[in-house]
Amino acid sequence: ARLRHTLPGTLQINTPLTMSSVPPSPVTPVTPIKVLVITLGGERRARMERMFASPNLLDPATGRPLFDVSFTPGVVSRELRSKPGMMREAYDCGLLTEDPQTTFFAGKRGKQKGLWPDMDYAEELWRKGRSLNRERSVLACLMAHLKAMREAVEGGYDVILEDNVRILDSPESYQVMRSFIAKAGTSGVRYFGYLGPRDNLEWLYDKHLPRYAPDEAPFPFTEHYNGEEVRGTSLWGAYAYMVSKEAYDAILKKLQEDIGAVMWKGKRMKTYRIKPIDKIVPRRCHEAGAGAVMIVHKPVFFRAPMLQSKIHRKFDAEFCKSTDLQLKAVGLEWEGLWLTEE
Repeated sequence: ARLRHTLPGTLQINTPLTMSSVPPSPVTPVTPIKVLVITLGGERRARMERMFASPNLLDPATGRPLFDVSFTPGVVSRELRSKPGMMREAYDCGLLTEDPQTTFFAGKRGKQKGLWPDMDYAEELWRKGRSLNRERSVLACLMAHLKAMREAVEGGYDVILEDNVRILDSPESYQVMRSFIAKAGTSGVRYFGYLGPRDNLEWLYDKHLPRYAPDEAPFPFTEHYNGEEVRGTSLWGAYAYMVSKEAYDAILKKLQEDIGAVMWKGKRMKTYRIKPIDKIVPRRCHEAGAGAVMIVHKPVFFRAPMLQSKIHRKFDAEFCKSTDLQLKAVGLEWEGLWLTEE
């Protein structure tokens, strides 16, 4: 294109229109998704940092990161072996509503009674929790998630992650999450990644998800089974999710009132067992009516292949098989995820 200039006393000339002659169109930067990662540090944290620094997770228009990542410390299970450690972590995560230094360790009964007026919650927690053995890891996980939920709600985060996940290594991950957040924004719990037994995943993709909109669907509870066979808890995993303030408050209130919602023991069991956080979150939110529990159709986060679980190592191989099925169901392959060579 050319611009025609007419100058007094001169000939008309044609001047080329250069790019510098046209003001650049303003590029609106995207709002990064705020990510909170639970980690104990070390190589797992380092890998998460490298993952979110992937060139494929930058805004194509501006080159800026699509994800704003922060880290929050997990709870070390060995800290729960001692009475001071157990009480300190229980208070820090919100299970205890009163500082144990002013009640439990001061020889005073606390006011936290819950469902049993004659029970002192702190005393009962230690009595049942001191013999947990391997279940301490499950309790440490629960406490770490309670801390992360509080931080995420107060800090306006979009998703809570565990440090054993891998992301869809593409700008599509950002687009899927933004769409899901917008459509399920008023829900109590949003899952950006999940797993389950292979039979349940086949049912999910063949029957449950097709009944709903193409982007999101309700977390399947018993009322969604329609008489179809679903084994145990339909889905599990708390490695990529977010809770609303209402849902967080409802979950915490239930655990503060009912220690049986934290740990239980059957008649033939010698020690108590902890209820896993991935079962607590959807159930307690659903039961309290604290908003819908929603799952994204196409997960963005997947459990890292063959990365040893800190709690359920005996299930690692099955986790990998379930993830393989899930990837194929949504049209992805392992190569589409951010993976390390090792």
